[in-house]
Amino acid sequence: MTQDEGPTLVVPPSLRSGIASARGECSAGGAHEVPLVRLPTCDAQLVVHVTPRGAIKASAAGPSTFAKYRLIVPGPFYVQLVLQPDVARAVFGVPLHELCDRVVDLEDLWGARAREVLARVAPLRDRPQAAVLAVEDLLVDRLREGARARGARLARHAAEVLRAHPANVQRLAGDLGVSERSLRQAFADHVGTSPKRFARIARVRRVVAEAGSASWARLAADHDFCDQPHLNAEFRALLGVSPGQWVAGRLPFVRRGG
Repeated sequence: MTQDEGPTLVVPPSLRSGIASARGECSAGGAHEVPLVRLPTCDAQLVVHVTPRGAIKASAAGPSTFAKYRLIVPGPFYVQLVLQPDVARAVFGVPLHELCDRVVDLEDLWGARAREVLARVAPLRDRPQAAVLAVEDLLVDRLREGARARGARLARHAAEVLRAHPANVQRLAGDLGVSERSLRQAFADHVGTSPKRFARIARVRRVVAEAGSASWARLAADHDFCDQPHLNAEFRALLGVSPGQWVAGRLPFVRRGG
């Protein structure tokens, strides 16, 4: 399974401006390893989960610029909140480039407030939706602060454009009435990657979503790759495998910590 999969949760109205999506699940956990795929993503995430040994943890997951393939023993509970680019910095309290390709214990960023998150969620580990509601008020003020931060709206608007279709970064900056330098700075602070890297990741994810629906040559043309070899090179650079290996499921899984 991929980390983008899983039961969806309802985002409370007060959080909808800053939370792009929410997922969560409680289960019996497991004693055996299962494969987990994390695609490259420029979304920052707040994650609360229970380990197979029963410990509850809260983490800040920054953007991931390359795919990860892990064999894990699933825990019995998790909640994952995907943050919009204009609020992620305010929620975590650090520029997002500091979290790129990292997962950080929330207590390192929030201190005692992170312990309050764990205290509220711990009794609700069998109710993911209730767990989201339990931390709603801890997030509302940070989301409001994020919407006012310098460069936040620019980063969100540009990210929405790049997520939808390919765009030349220099031209996009001009269309938005800012310098390319200002756009890069907004992305470093609020997204965690460069606009160019964001565009590459978004394009490969669009191809992955359509894999198997048409030939690779057709997908390369539809998504503005120069040709199929260019698509193949981007797959290897960002996913670590060829398109053929991807659809065949020949993925380089490693054990967590390995």
